[in-house]
Amino acid sequence: MPSLVGMELSIARFNILGSNLEIGLVTVLEDTTDKKSIVIRHEPEVEEKISIGEPVDLWIAPETDSLKAALEDLLSENREE
Repeated sequence: MPSLVGMELSIARFNILGSNLEIGLVTVLEDTTDKKSIVIRHEPEVEEKISIGEPVDLWIAPETDSLKAALEDLLSENREE
């Protein structure tokens, strides 16, 4: 499973469906009405094996500068490992 963290919800959905997977539960952590929704977590997690047709659950939050910076830091730490 590749990482979807930091992606806009629409792009994450496109990637999931394009990989012959299903959209699972989408948990909205804060109201995203006025902002772009970004993925902050997903399950299965990165590098977990997943079979065709299985659902991918997403947790989304509104994109803010502080959240975007925190996700960029987290992603760069994961690349260094």
